[in-house]
Amino acid sequence: SSSPGWAEDVVMLEANYRSHHELLKVPSELFYNGRLEERADRSATHSLLAWEGLPTRTMPLLFYGIQGIDMAELDSPSYFNLVEASTVVDLVQRLLTSKKVAVQTSDIGIIAAFRRQVLKLRKLLRVKGLGSVNVGQVEDFQGSETKVIIVSTVLARPAFMHRIMQRVAVPHTSDAPTTTPQEEKSSPSSSSSSS
Repeated sequence: SSSPGWAEDVVMLEANYRSHHELLKVPSELFYNGRLEERADRSATHSLLAWEGLPTRTMPLLFYGIQGIDMAELDSPSYFNLVEASTVVDLVQRLLTSKKVAVQTSDIGIIAAFRRQVLKLRKLLRVKGLGSVNVGQVEDFQGSETKVIIVSTVLARPAFMHRIMQRVAVPHTSDAPTTTPQEEKSSPSSSSSSS
């Protein structure tokens, strides 16, 4: 049976070859009626569990609180948060210099809720010699895979949480950063995860 409001002819890809099973639990219940199946190569989905920056070794997920200030320039309705952008760049550097996990710039994707934040992040990364890290908005990552996804929400005020969700949770793609299932690939060595 389909979810309420969905057309009867919608095909749900339920086999996930990208993500760690702990990252699939909530979206499986929210978007797939509990039917999302983990089929990813364990060596890929568990490859970051030893990273020194994780609070636990059971799930490759980190929430990082920032005491930043969201700002906008006079000529743009888009927001940015320099404290958060700087912290994101620091996280990228920590991942790349880790002694416990192997991460390259091509393994990292940064999703920012606002275009101005994307531009600020790209500039900061270029200054550090990390311009090859992929930075964009949700739409820029459709159909792509990375080992690491960092989400920059930008807005620091609780009253703006609904705007963040509108920016990050694009209709029909709200679960894309962590769960978009794909058809099985012919070579397991060619798969990666967004863990």
